[in-house]
Amino acid sequence: MKKLIIIFAALAMVAAFTASAMADVSLYGSARFNTYNVHQDKEWTGTYSDNDTQWRMGNLSRFGAIFKGDTVSGRFEIDARNGGAGQSPVDSNTDGASGLGNLRLRLLYGTWNFGSGQLLIGQNYPLYNFAISHIAFTTGGLQNWGGVAYANPRVSQIRFTFGDFKVAFITPDNKHTATSLGTYGVDTDTTLPKIEAEYDLKIDPMAFQLVGGWQSFDGVNATDQSKSVTSWVVAGSGKVHFGPAYVNLALSYRVNGGNYGVWTNVDENATFVNGDFADTKTIGLVGALGYKVSDMITLEASAGYLKADYDNQGSRDDTARAYGFLAQIHLAPGVLIQPEVLIMDKDKATLANGTEVEQGKETAIGVWWKIDFK
Repeated sequence: MKKLIIIFAALAMVAAFTASAMADVSLYGSARFNTYNVHQDKEWTGTYSDNDTQWRMGNLSRFGAIFKGDTVSGRFEIDARNGGAGQSPVDSNTDGASGLGNLRLRLLYGTWNFGSGQLLIGQNYPLYNFAISHIAFTTGGLQNWGGVAYANPRVSQIRFTFGDFKVAFITPDNKHTATSLGTYGVDTDTTLPKIEAEYDLKIDPMAFQLVGGWQSFDGVNATDQSKSVTSWVVAGSGKVHFGPAYVNLALSYRVNGGNYGVWTNVDENATFVNGDFADTKTIGLVGALGYKVSDMITLEASAGYLKADYDNQGSRDDTARAYGFLAQIHLAPGVLIQPEVLIMDKDKATLANGTEVEQGKETAIGVWWKIDFK
């Protein structure tokens, strides 16, 4: 037995030495905690007003490793999520990631630098992903209130990078509601991957990003006839620093963004009307204004706005907006507490006949806690 232990120990040392010779490996982690009071009015819930305390490990808590080699590198990352398998990570009935102990894969990809560019394969953030606000309650700034992001924010892809230009070929989506495809919701077919391209430009103290994306899938009816649902997205962002102050801004325009998979709080799906699919066109805007008071404290105010219009559906439209205020307080390197106030307003939806319907508000007040470690 002792000989076996010695042999295994020797093999482990050889493996570790070989791995370290091939790549530089660094581990990292981030423990995060949510402490909020959340109020929803009766228009938001659809039945009655609700008030809850959110006191749990944040589902943005994570652990991962970065591998760096001469030409080949990689990364993996997992996180703790609140919710069981198949449940939404923001399902209030299952809040408490530490109680359920669920983990999910966030990132797993490899890269190869082939000289004139870089190849990436695996699961990573899409190109359609600009972080603007630092609000933590929504687990993504104000992305779902006018920002630029996916509802499922990390996707399988093959990506090429050539300097400041990137192009990605991503798993195609066929997202739709139970009724939006009408009689053509029996099945969905995809032929091509989703395609995204991005260009980055930095002119100190400014940074700009421009991204566009396209995808198409077919809705199929009971007689095996099909009609296409095509989605387009285009977005731009700019970030400017003025000494201790900064301004971040992003503007997006999308056609059938819900089918594309964007993170949104309005209905952005194409809808089957009068024998064909009617497009939904949405404008999103999100901005943040921040000021670094000292090395310890940074203040930020942010806002987001969404407006969806529906082709061939009378006067129907849908709007939503949100306002956030926060203070980042750095207690030590890697240690942050962030008091926040977030007001989320689904505003009014106008039906095709011109009737307006109130959709309600949600307000979150509390503190987000974070300790990063390496």
